[in-house]
Amino acid sequence: MFENSTQIIGIVMMAVAFVGVIICAKKDIQVGALGGLLIVLVGAVIYGVGTFSDDSSGAEIGHVYYCSITDRAGKEMKNYAAGKKIVYLVDPGMMQSEIARKGLETFKKAFGSDDVELATIDVPPEAIEQGLDMTTYLKPKHIDDIISRYPDAAFVIEIGFPERADRIAALKLPEAKRPVVFLTNSGAASGKVISKMIKDGKIAGVVIGKPGKRDPNYEPDADKLAEAFDKLYVVVNKDNYNEFKNSFE
Repeated sequence: MFENSTQIIGIVMMAVAFVGVIICAKKDIQVGALGGLLIVLVGAVIYGVGTFSDDSSGAEIGHVYYCSITDRAGKEMKNYAAGKKIVYLVDPGMMQSEIARKGLETFKKAFGSDDVELATIDVPPEAIEQGLDMTTYLKPKHIDDIISRYPDAAFVIEIGFPERADRIAALKLPEAKRPVVFLTNSGAASGKVISKMIKDGKIAGVVIGKPGKRDPNYEPDADKLAEAFDKLYVVVNKDNYNEFKNSFE
């Protein structure tokens, strides 16, 4: 068994992201594969630290990148849903993790409100015990069910969208009744579906891996979350879609 929470966090991040990479690679979804690979690498760093060392520096690198995403999500949602309750949807394995709690506090600070709740999808206990990957388990109904529980909220979805995301009923509602939804990764949904949702304004934005080369010597700083985010990621929304549309092909 895993000996500490750091190992568990790393395993959860790697498992979810790695399956996403496999799915996206098979479907030639560049954006999902790239973003998933980055999360795999961060998860590997965190797990390695938990396994081989008491030194928290490696884990902190992963934490900084994770919080850089929640920080940017908070800033984005401040533009789209200021004054609303936010439901931050994560993988079930992350609900009790320290990194998720830290990320949530970072989001609250960036969003400018404490009216933020961490939530997850309902899964059978045996699914978690057996390590069933949520990327493959997630269905449109899971997203609709949790949206229906919070009719007046806006949503940040860290777990990503399911493969048939175009079947999410809540996103088919008229604009005035449609919830604000922001994705910190695209999940198993196809690039074609995510692309159309961005263009149609059905999602406020999605975090993807930033195209281009990366500086291998860069070390993220917890006091410079915006800079850390910009090194690895970019938010694609309706305004800058044309610049990044090739990432969804």
